[in-house]
Amino acid sequence: MKEKKFYVNLFQLKFLKMVKLYFDGACVPKNPGGDMGLGFWIEQYGKETYSFSKYIPSKDFPSKTSNNIAEYMALKEGLEYCISQNFKDIMVFGDSNLVIQQMSGKWKIKEGLYVPFALETQSLLSKYSNIKFQWIKREQNTRADELSNQDIPKELIEQAKINFSKYKKKS
Repeated sequence: MKEKKFYVNLFQLKFLKMVKLYFDGACVPKNPGGDMGLGFWIEQYGKETYSFSKYIPSKDFPSKTSNNIAEYMALKEGLEYCISQNFKDIMVFGDSNLVIQQMSGKWKIKEGLYVPFALETQSLLSKYSNIKFQWIKREQNTRADELSNQDIPKELIEQAKINFSKYKKKS
């Protein structure tokens, strides 16, 4: 039997060493103005090594809530965790095209409820020697989505599903 040789090029090795951060945010049962859920998880060498979820009732939030705010807050929590662990090379994955494009510098941060949260999150990017952003489809972000909804009361999730189905029927 002939021995197979396994070669990894430098790009593959660098990518394997990068910490992967997947994030998601939710605002339910309505957006804007609903309760928010945040979630992120960390992947290292192909395995989940840390996960985070948080529920924020709209009544406890100092300003109006929105899905974009929840997305930015989830990413900020993830970036702060990576800083606390001294991770310098990270690849960030999310299904919010707005967040990914703005944080990668392709789109400007213009106006909206989310702007202060975007600027706060953006200020953390200088802490990394190598950070990259990649938009992924919602179907590829199921674990982060699960975490963002994990602590939200189930009745709010059900109401959001009903609201969404009504919205889909109109369009």
